[in-house]
Amino acid sequence: MLLITACGPVLAEPPLKVLLYQPGNPPYTLLEADKHKGLFTDIFHRIQEISKVQFELVSRPVARGLAEFDAGRIDIEPGVNPDWRAHMRVPGIYSISYAKSTEVVVFAPGEKKAREGSLRPVWGYGGRCQGVCVSQV
Repeated sequence: MLLITACGPVLAEPPLKVLLYQPGNPPYTLLEADKHKGLFTDIFHRIQEISKVQFELVSRPVARGLAEFDAGRIDIEPGVNPDWRAHMRVPGIYSISYAKSTEVVVFAPGEKKAREGSLRPVWGYGGRCQGVCVSQV
C-alpha cells in the first residue's frame, strides 16, 4: 500500500496539449505578452478546475499546428469544423457543436455594384458606412 501511495505522482497522466492558433482568433484565442487569453483559454481553465484533467495550451501557426496534430503531438484542437479536416491524414474525433458562427464577406465602400441585390451597406458607429456586406442566401 505504501509503495502505491509513494508512486502516485509518477502515475499521473501528462497534460493534454490544446492547440491555439497563432496569431489568434479573437475572442476565441489571443496571445498577449506571451499569455494565452480568450474564450478557449477560459473554457479549458474551467474544465481543468472542475475535472482535475490537466491541459497545456500551446500556440502554433496553422500549418505547424495541423502537422503536430497529425503527428500526435497535439491532443485537442478547439473550434474547428469537421469539413476543414476531412482531407487530412488524421480527421479527428469531434464533440457535439457548442456554437454556430455565421461568416460574411465585407467589401470596402466604393464602386462595387450589387449583383441581384446581394450587397448591402454595413453601418458602423456614428452612422458611417464601413463597407458592403454580402447577404446570405
